[in-house]
Amino acid sequence: MLSSPNLPPELWSETFKGLPNKALISLHATSHQFHQIARPLLFGEFHFHPFHVQEGASSRYSDQLDVDRNTKRLEFWTSPAVAPFVRGCTFSAFCRSRDDPSPVFATFFRLLPNLCNLKEVNFVMVRFDRAAVQALCTLSNLARVQLTGCFCAMSQSEVVDLVLHVKSFRCADIASMSSAGAHRWLDILGKDTLHDLTLPSPPSPSLFREGPIPNFPNLQRLLLGIKAWSEIPLLSNFPAMRYLQVSWCPSYSRDDAQSQQPVVLTQLDTYEGPDEVLLFIDPLTAPRRLNIAPCNPQLLLERFFTVRPVLRAVHQLILSLHYLQLDVLSSCLASLPSLREIRMKVYHPFADYTPLVSGDFHNRQTFFESLATRSPFPATLEKLYVSWVAPAPTPDSHSTLTLASAQAAREALSAENNALKCVWLATPEFEYLWIRDTDRPSQFNRTNFYQEIKEFMRSPKSVGGRDSRTRLGFVFPDSQDPFVLRYTGA
Repeated sequence: MLSSPNLPPELWSETFKGLPNKALISLHATSHQFHQIARPLLFGEFHFHPFHVQEGASSRYSDQLDVDRNTKRLEFWTSPAVAPFVRGCTFSAFCRSRDDPSPVFATFFRLLPNLCNLKEVNFVMVRFDRAAVQALCTLSNLARVQLTGCFCAMSQSEVVDLVLHVKSFRCADIASMSSAGAHRWLDILGKDTLHDLTLPSPPSPSLFREGPIPNFPNLQRLLLGIKAWSEIPLLSNFPAMRYLQVSWCPSYSRDDAQSQQPVVLTQLDTYEGPDEVLLFIDPLTAPRRLNIAPCNPQLLLERFFTVRPVLRAVHQLILSLHYLQLDVLSSCLASLPSLREIRMKVYHPFADYTPLVSGDFHNRQTFFESLATRSPFPATLEKLYVSWVAPAPTPDSHSTLTLASAQAAREALSAENNALKCVWLATPEFEYLWIRDTDRPSQFNRTNFYQEIKEFMRSPKSVGGRDSRTRLGFVFPDSQDPFVLRYTGA
């Protein structure tokens, strides 16, 4: 390496990135050039866990010796020789002892402004007072902040003059500990710079306190939990939002939607969460992607019919269904005239759930057989992904029968729908993938179609102690018969 001194530092840096720290330390002392290249890689991430954990014991904070040791370590990482290279910092403050951790906290936030090039910071179980937030606000290059189980101990009057300019702010709970005071960060965050906001869920107490919340005109991604349906109109405070994920919401009744003014989100492109939230969205909103949380198909049908204007532009739908009824599914999809892609996970109903289902529902075998006779999918569909979640099967003849039914279903779907480009059908017994590639040039007299089938045949654990698996692959022997299967190994 030393025989090539003219290589640019960028090339050496890319070469060194995959090396462990011990190797970097050795190279660090080899030459002045390697010294300069290795330092940013050695000191790019600062992980500070002052309350160390012993095996068989909880996190602890011991004595003055630990305080001195952690103080020296902080002083080293925040020194002028090291601090400019630090880009990311993680501060985990797990502490379950009787000792007061505030000396370490105070030292950390006093020295934090020295990390002038810090771009991302993660805090776990840290208590924020005004001095701590002031230290964060002095970091001009900071772009991302993530809090987990943290506590914000500030009043409204204490945050009036504090502004934290970051692009991404994520606040989450840990175990049974909620991020108390998380709503106070809404007053601290810079309104024009924030693009990504994540708030705890389920919120307790509500993140949206009484009174108006600030407007965030440039926020594009929002993940939150909703404590009450009366908070839905507050989504209008994020007019540029393109991605909305609701991770938790209260139970729904018809009176809730009738009593609330629909919220207009003209820029919304993707919604992920419970389908009930769609009932509170104004028809002027037209998302292109929906990811619906696990739901009852019959309730989904009712709500899709109610919010049909909101669904007019949806081209990708991701569903998780408690059970499957093709007639109900067909009626649901009729509300999406622009649909081009469906990703669907179906849970096989348990015996105690069956009495709750009105009408007949499909298992994976009858589902494939029904697809071969009648398709519930729109003519605009291009990609179909279906995954059945069920207990692992026992090896018997039903696996082969199910695979044959899946092939027959695909043949019927592709014959009926010329726009269909991809079909993926998965069960505990097998995975079936078929792709129609109209853009691939024809070579060696092959057609522009190819198919891949994977079949997993499981044997009892008592035989050999492992699952035996057989795979079916795809080959193109000639242009007359492109779909000839062969065994490709186990």
